[in-house]
Amino acid sequence: MSKFAFIALALLTYYLAGMYLSLPLMIMGIAELLMLPFLFALPRYLRKNISAHFVKQSETILEKANVSCGIVIRNTGRLTANRCQLRFRFRYHTEEKSRSVKLYSGGAKGDSEAKLTVCADWCGLALVKLDRVRVYDYLGLFSAGKAVDEETDIAVFPREQALQIIMPDSAYGAEGLSEYTVNRPGEANDEIRQIREYRTGDSHRRIHWNQSAKTDKLWIKEYERETDTRAEVLVTAADGMTAEKLSLLYKLLSALVLGLLANVAAVNVSWYDSEKKTFVSAEVSDIDGCREMLLMLYRTDLTGFAEELPEHFLRVTTALELYRENTLLYRFSESELDRELQEKIITL
Repeated sequence: MSKFAFIALALLTYYLAGMYLSLPLMIMGIAELLMLPFLFALPRYLRKNISAHFVKQSETILEKANVSCGIVIRNTGRLTANRCQLRFRFRYHTEEKSRSVKLYSGGAKGDSEAKLTVCADWCGLALVKLDRVRVYDYLGLFSAGKAVDEETDIAVFPREQALQIIMPDSAYGAEGLSEYTVNRPGEANDEIRQIREYRTGDSHRRIHWNQSAKTDKLWIKEYERETDTRAEVLVTAADGMTAEKLSLLYKLLSALVLGLLANVAAVNVSWYDSEKKTFVSAEVSDIDGCREMLLMLYRTDLTGFAEELPEHFLRVTTALELYRENTLLYRFSESELDRELQEKIITL
């Protein structure tokens, strides 16, 4: 009910009381009018005793998933707030504009919990800020609000997906990965992990001749990874990248790193930090390390440019280009990235 409707109802009650000389109606009309100052003052009293904060300061989810942010509403007063409005601002770390989200809940005496459900469509660091709390009277005629400053962040990671990468023996030779690795998988002392069918680019020295002779198909021996083999990956970015385009970069980088980890023991990922004016590196050896690396990348301003690039084996750009040193291996499509990550086979 709006305040104007309530006033109209009180005046109508008072008018009918005078028309029919009804004392009960007159008392009711006067009581309704006298309630207005009380209802006006009530939200201002409740506002002083109401506060809200996030249960956790950070959350982690996968892309295109919902996350529920827990909020504690604390009422230190003696009266219950039947209706509270919490206003949130949601944006990604690289965005300046935010969108407003409102949540309605009660404010019982003591602590009560509410849940804000947010859907994160892109990979990256999403920020959720609680900036205002508004309290209403029992009839919803008047309200009073106050500014708050509570914030939580949500790390949105790509779903686990590895790019299919073939690393022939030549990639471990003098012209390839040897500058960034020690020992080459497939030496005489390595143990065979599995055998698989031959693919274009595989070394003939890895053919399992006995099995191939039995089945009339070429089979390749895959060895256990050496513990000291590693690859170098460099990430370069362009200015003016939107949160959506950076999300595609994060997804490609994650798939590349996980694909490399199927061939080497560790991947060293480097990028330029424009705030620190230097290159930052993170070593990745498993999926957890990959997510830690991505979180570091999420918090970095990638808009800077370095004149001299460090030595690297592979380079990923925000244009979704994959280079081996200065040779373009493949340019991924923004619209078909998910399909290409599943189907494309990269030979190094």
